[in-house]
Amino acid sequence: MSLNFDKLYELQDKKAPLYFKYKECVQCQPAYLMMDESGTVWADRDITVDVNRSAVPGAIAAGHTLRWELSSHLSGRDIAALPKDQKIVELLTGIHEGHTLVFNEQNKQVGQLTKEAKKAVVELGRYLDIVHTPLCTHGAEASSRAS
Repeated sequence: MSLNFDKLYELQDKKAPLYFKYKECVQCQPAYLMMDESGTVWADRDITVDVNRSAVPGAIAAGHTLRWELSSHLSGRDIAALPKDQKIVELLTGIHEGHTLVFNEQNKQVGQLTKEAKKAVVELGRYLDIVHTPLCTHGAEASSRAS
């Protein structure tokens, strides 16, 4: 079981690939680092227009895909550098190894995490929040002009 970071590397040359603000919203859309059950890791913004941000995609709700909040202002270069951070790779690997799909009582396939993987999910969220939240970024200025 190995992780695939190709989708992160594709963002390398983009100024602020996760930044987007709908006209009817006050804040920009939330952005996430995500990983599916196959180990594919990518970053994307939330595409829902729900101002209360209560809509959760089915794959996330069912636990097939896991996600962690990222700053919408990260540059493509910052996002493509995430796999170079050994702590992120170790945590994602532990989560992926402890993430399985099982059938629940309604006979629907849902994601399940081992105890160790659950701890790693929380630790990764904290780590991304502390280490990868820019105070001032290269992409924010360009992205605010683009929207």
